[in-house]
Amino acid sequence: MSNKSQTKYKQTEIGNIPEDWKVETMAQICSVVTDYVANGSFASLKFHVRYNDIPDHAVLIRLADYNKNFQGNFVYVNKEGYEYLKKSKLTGGEIIISNVGEYSGTVYRAPQLNYPMTLGPNSITLKTKYDDTFFYYWLKSIYGQQALNDIKSGSAVPKFNKTDFKKILAPCPPMQQQKQIAGFLSSLDDRIELNKKMNTALEEIGKALFNRWFVDFEFPCLLAYGERTQAAHLELMCYGYKSFGGLPAPESDKYFVYVLELENGYRYIGMTDFILKRYHEHVTGTGAKYTLQYKPVKIIHWEGLSNKQEAAAREKWLKTGFGRKWLDREEIAGRLRQAGGEMVESELGEIPKGWEIKKLCDISENIRIKIKPRAVSSESKYIGLEHFTGGSLSLENYGFSTEVSSDKWSFSIGDILFGKLRPYFKNVAVAPFEGICSTDILVIKPKDEKYLGPMLFTLFDDKFISQISNASTGTKMPRTSWNQMSEYKIVLSNIDSVLLKYYSELTLNISRQIVLLAKLNINLSKVRNVLLPRLMSGKLRVN
Repeated sequence: MSNKSQTKYKQTEIGNIPEDWKVETMAQICSVVTDYVANGSFASLKFHVRYNDIPDHAVLIRLADYNKNFQGNFVYVNKEGYEYLKKSKLTGGEIIISNVGEYSGTVYRAPQLNYPMTLGPNSITLKTKYDDTFFYYWLKSIYGQQALNDIKSGSAVPKFNKTDFKKILAPCPPMQQQKQIAGFLSSLDDRIELNKKMNTALEEIGKALFNRWFVDFEFPCLLAYGERTQAAHLELMCYGYKSFGGLPAPESDKYFVYVLELENGYRYIGMTDFILKRYHEHVTGTGAKYTLQYKPVKIIHWEGLSNKQEAAAREKWLKTGFGRKWLDREEIAGRLRQAGGEMVESELGEIPKGWEIKKLCDISENIRIKIKPRAVSSESKYIGLEHFTGGSLSLENYGFSTEVSSDKWSFSIGDILFGKLRPYFKNVAVAPFEGICSTDILVIKPKDEKYLGPMLFTLFDDKFISQISNASTGTKMPRTSWNQMSEYKIVLSNIDSVLLKYYSELTLNISRQIVLLAKLNINLSKVRNVLLPRLMSGKLRVN
């Protein structure tokens, strides 16, 4: 990069710009500027276009979808409506600007979805004759935002139209410089987007493990074996308690016979000193030629024998006609010793033996430390509901304490922040810094660090969100409360269990990584936001 001292400038209608830059109107810059109402009158749009909440032919792209990071709950239109809206079809990557309402002037790009897309109301979309990405960043810069603010009209509902938008003056560098500036800024945003995807992947891992271990009860049965066995056979961690629990750990000089049900309906009988390991070999194709062709479905019987000779004799007998008839009789009578952990009845259905039903308030608490914004540093960060990205545990947006005046809650790094207003937005995040937050946000901590995982992914669970949303009070602005949330019931192993310790360590690492990536994105955004106006004014040049 080079700085201003190496560049000659000229005075223009939009201020000083480099001598080799031009000034053009958006009408000159753009090859297309269109919107929803370009397709017809309000009456004809109402007649031809029907909105649908369930998946249909095409997605209607709206500001609300951008605010949710395009993570579902879309509005759809049928094929007839999509074809009628032919003037505002989107293919992905187009610049979109909201032009009606409180958030008019918000600039974003159409997503890449596996659906046909069309632009929703209250926005315009455009395509330039030059580098779209350069003008996307210019419109997001302080210069583009000021230009958009200047053409807004209406105090109650700010808005602007296409005609006034086309009159906006903007700098137009040579194409090579447009591409260089756009490429540099895009590289920062690409890294930010990569970090977001990594955080999404971490969230999905945490959710998947929570559901498999604490909802489906398929936690690793290998955890019941000794640490040496666990360390030596990590490939067996995928076999869960409900399906494979109760199988014995390997013991010195002890052997077992086992009976598998295969996918072709036949049985396979064998002997081994480690049943779970042998089952894995059959599943992965290294156990026997027959199970290579016909994969095992489950272990329907096993027996422990004192030594290898006894096991071999028992295997041989079970393979005889008498042995196979015995297996038939025992299976009909329900006396075969099948794999699968012991389950007991509870008010929430079958749960693993020894597990407990707990309420959310048994494992976590709502921290209520009230503080006045003026009592903290002017650099203290403030979190409001508007700073969440719904459905993401990562928190990258914030304001400052100087922007608010009423009492707020105090929170620390690692606390869980939960938006209680309209909980169906799933505003849940791990705090990447300390600060203050709106009183419409609950600050929640685990009562013991071993409860962090179950607490965090219960709060992030769709079933939990649905239940508390249905129980919320208020019609237009439904709210939940800690009193409601704290009564939610979950099933947990004993606090001293190996499983809970193991899962909490995993979750702690996940939450720390989410916080680390969120902090990195905050810093990358700061760099981009500092450089953006300098690049767009030509005060900083990309070599």
